[in-house]
Amino acid sequence: MGLKKALFLDRDGVVIEDTGFPHLPEHLVFCAGAVEALRAATTLGFALVIVTNQSGIARGLFSLPQYEAFARYLADQLARHGVPLAAQYFCPHLPDAAIAQWRRSCGCRKPAPDMFLRAAEELRIDLNQSSLVGDRWSDIGAASAAGLASYYLVGNHRDGGGALGGGALEIGALAQGGLGDAPRFADDPRFKGYYSGLPAVIDHLQRTLS
Repeated sequence: MGLKKALFLDRDGVVIEDTGFPHLPEHLVFCAGAVEALRAATTLGFALVIVTNQSGIARGLFSLPQYEAFARYLADQLARHGVPLAAQYFCPHLPDAAIAQWRRSCGCRKPAPDMFLRAAEELRIDLNQSSLVGDRWSDIGAASAAGLASYYLVGNHRDGGGALGGGALEIGALAQGGLGDAPRFADDPRFKGYYSGLPAVIDHLQRTLS
């Protein structure tokens, strides 16, 4: 059996609303149009893989069992809407974690690429045919380090860690805004720029892959 292509997805701020370390069922709110967009992505042949930094575990804000229960709940809710997740990968670490068990510099916390590399090995994914949708430059850095074919930035963050809010912007505008790693990716043809949300990214993929 050959390798498959994947759509890698940051979780909070891309698939579900980033309500501040969501980890309980009542915290789950899907981003506008995300479920329909993910369903459309599966028709394009993408396996859907979540890759998420979950420093709330290291900070002691919630436990590993709570994260795992929430991940199962998310997968169940998506499945009920006809959206199968191939897998969910997460990083619980921080170099200065409050919980000693999770205190380390690791290779899985984005922008490090280990979650992507692990998924490629375990799920038989062709990273060179895969894409990422993230809402922070750390997502883009990880996708670049993993050698993905394309990566997209979405979201409404206005600090150096995320994207600039509002409508779609060209990479040049992002760079002029001085946001995080924008200049680093200005000449990277695999970085496809900023989009208003997951539905806009999937629309772009539908048009480019058709």
